[in-house]
Amino acid sequence: MPFLPGVSGNPAGRPKGSVNRQLHQLRQAAGAVLPLVLARALGGDASAQELILKLATPKIKPVELPVEFSLAAGEAAPVQAIIQQAAAGELSLPHAEKLVYDLLPLAQQEQKAIERQALPASGDGGFFNAYLNTVLRG
Repeated sequence: MPFLPGVSGNPAGRPKGSVNRQLHQLRQAAGAVLPLVLARALGGDASAQELILKLATPKIKPVELPVEFSLAAGEAAPVQAIIQQAAAGELSLPHAEKLVYDLLPLAQQEQKAIERQALPASGDGGFFNAYLNTVLRG
């Protein structure tokens, strides 16, 4: 019989925030060892310095910021516009690459529709602007 949501299968189990014995011992040992490592690092020991820097410095992850892509009025070549904006630093390379690969089939479809006269060529880029901004926002 499955447990109901929010109901523990073992209400008398380990309390929240408690740690096991080994972790508790490790934390106590770290409290005793840390001043020794710090003293060696300040004394010029390169391996102690490296250890402190590795443990004390947060890992930095690149973050992609949301971007707004738009075609200028009369711009009929969206792939060229993407490349130009990426070259100018207005659009990140991963975003540009995703847009180009996602956009090529749509550009081909619109080109075929224009050739069949089924869709008038709009020089304002409205079709692509709407699609690209949908892709960029996820």
